[in-house]
Amino acid sequence: MDGISNKDFIDNVQEEYGESVAEILDIDENIESQTGMYTAAVFAVMLMVLSITVIVVVLILYLVIKTIIIKRKQEFGVMKAIGYSTIQLQNQISISFLPIIIIGVVMGGLLGYFFTNPMLSILLSSAGVKRLDFIVHFSIILMVCAGILILAYIVSMFVSRRIKKISVYGLLAE
Repeated sequence: MDGISNKDFIDNVQEEYGESVAEILDIDENIESQTGMYTAAVFAVMLMVLSITVIVVVLILYLVIKTIIIKRKQEFGVMKAIGYSTIQLQNQISISFLPIIIIGVVMGGLLGYFFTNPMLSILLSSAGVKRLDFIVHFSIILMVCAGILILAYIVSMFVSRRIKKISVYGLLAE
């Protein structure tokens, strides 16, 4: 079959032997159609996990930053009176979360890279799949991790916009 596709080969065999051949199967096409279902299921699970991760990151950052702003309201007011701008205070809050976010993203990325196939084997074992060898590209894992890191920074900057409402006059009036 050098240089000829499976479909062309099957067509040639059917033309040449006609009714002598009971059935011809394209195994490559058969395997592709059967694994397509599992690939789609794994992709759906991956998207679901990614969506849940994004929602959890956003909610946790929202709650933590909102609490920090409420507890440190006077401190932020004093810092604004000294001359810090709102953007500087927002960056200060966002960057203060960076180390823990980086640790979480690195750990999650490594666990995802090394344990994707074993976890999918466990999930799909009831469907008869005992061993999986999906190709997990490290570059894709890095892109997802970078995306989560950037998302966390953007969310923390967005949530910490509430600092803008803090004023020295408002604190003295309270």
